[in-house]
Amino acid sequence: MEELINVKNLCFSYRNEKILNNINFSINKGDFVGITGANGSGKSTLLKLILGFLKPDEGKIDFLKNQDNLMIGYVPQNNHEKTISFPITAEEIISMSVKKSEHSNEKIENVLELVDMTEKRHYNYNKMSGGEQERIMIAKALVNDPEILIFDEPTAGLDQSSKENLFEILKHLNSFHGITILIVTHELDFAKDYFNRVFRLDGEFSEVKNV
Repeated sequence: MEELINVKNLCFSYRNEKILNNINFSINKGDFVGITGANGSGKSTLLKLILGFLKPDEGKIDFLKNQDNLMIGYVPQNNHEKTISFPITAEEIISMSVKKSEHSNEKIENVLELVDMTEKRHYNYNKMSGGEQERIMIAKALVNDPEILIFDEPTAGLDQSSKENLFEILKHLNSFHGITILIVTHELDFAKDYFNRVFRLDGEFSEVKNV
């Protein structure tokens, strides 16, 4: 297995409160990984450490390649009840992330097709359903060809049909496009059949066998 990320002896505290203690795990190329655990257990904090938004107190995170060269697409938790304060189209949302080139338009078309949102290219993002907004944010994360996609609670606030559509898209990206996926979720019962590996963070961090 080709290892993309290796987390070693990771510790993190916030205001002198230990949030993460001695976390060890690795993510391999092609994995579809779920991280679950109780609210406040540090799942989102762990993602922010991997993404470099926070620095660990101890331990380290090694990447297969130099961190600047390992393309990571991140989709943060979205509050679908809030709108952006000005009208903006799906295309404009995605173009915020695309590296401008003569192929920019083609890239936007390609990622919209991947998430089955081609027809909504010029729609107002604020008027889309929560599931549609989530797909646009996935397209935004995909536009620079990431090797790994990282999600924080992608199904929060979505109805059952939207959850299923979302995970089918992620399954396709993982199986047919070779994109490694890491998801923090509290909905393990729904999502477990999509994951090839599941970790639980609840005081201790461990891989769950026979989910």
